[in-house]
Parts: sequence; C-alpha cells; structure tokens
Amino acid sequence: MKECPSCLAPSEVEDRFCHKCGAALDPSPPSAGLASSTRTQQAISLGEIRFKLGLVHYRKGERAQARDLWTKVLEENPNHREAREMLEKLRVGERS
Repeated sequence: MKECPSCLAPSEVEDRFCHKCGAALDPSPPSAGLASSTRTQQAISLGEIRFKLGLVHYRKGERAQARDLWTKVLEENPNHREAREMLEKLRVGERS
C-alpha cells in the first residue's frame, strides 16, 4: 500500500491515480512508456517532420506532395515561416 500525496488516502502500489481525489500518484516507471515531456516534444515536432518531408518531395520534383504537406503544416501552425516561403516558391515556379 502507498498513500496519496494530496489526501493521504491509501492506494494500491500499482495505482497511478488516487481513487478518492484523483491526484496523480508516483509517476510511471520509464519502461511503461514515454514521459509526458517527450510526448509533448513529439507533438511539437510533427509539424517540423511534415515540413522536412515536404522538402524531400520538393527536391525529388514531387511538387504536389510537397504542397500538400506544407499546406497541412500551415493549417496546424499558420505562423510557420519556412512552410509559407516554400509554398510561395512553388507558386512563383508555377507561374514561370
């Protein structure tokens, strides 16, 4: 048995949350999965992954795939300067 740090209610060792007040008990062991900060970093970097994948498609001449990825980046983050610049570069290239 262990105690909840908030309300001191008894909890089972394997419990992650207090049954009485809902407070988080001891954090999960590292083997149980990614830490929440790591998950946050992954979520934040998803836009960067899409942007860089768009660059790969662009360099391969796959302009439509690059446009789709960069458009998705801007839908999620309208302030992504590099994605906006690359989409503009595509537009200018199409006019030429």
